[in-house]
Amino acid sequence: MEKIYKNYKKVLLVSIVLISIVLIGVLTKVVSRSSTADESKIEAIAKVKAKQGYKNYPNKTERVKAMLVRGGPYPGRLIPGELETKVKSMKNGTYEVTFIEYWDSMDFHYSGSKDGTQSAFITFEVKGNEVKHIESGGNFPPEAVK
Repeated sequence: MEKIYKNYKKVLLVSIVLISIVLIGVLTKVVSRSSTADESKIEAIAKVKAKQGYKNYPNKTERVKAMLVRGGPYPGRLIPGELETKVKSMKNGTYEVTFIEYWDSMDFHYSGSKDGTQSAFITFEVKGNEVKHIESGGNFPPEAVK
């Protein structure tokens, strides 16, 4: 009986070691793929910023507090708000990068706009080194004031 128990302990120990090795390998691959995907998204954002501007927006997918510059006669006016960068992976290594700005209508609003938080966005498609504007919309943004 003692011999069976010793063999059982050895088999159990070997099984635990093998399962641990497999789990470590799988987790390493998952983390590696995630890191590569994040790096590719950051690279897509950098390409849009280099070719189109938008230097004040985050360099990665996040939303940050910022001061938005209202257009108009110099020196313009600063409006508290937030800037957000979003990235969506598409097929064949293509990415959609969207820059969104948010502000309170109490600080800036265009005639006929609703009260509360307002926003405007612009989206670009990034494929290789090519950057193409595909869509923009939302509320009338502060910087568009002439």
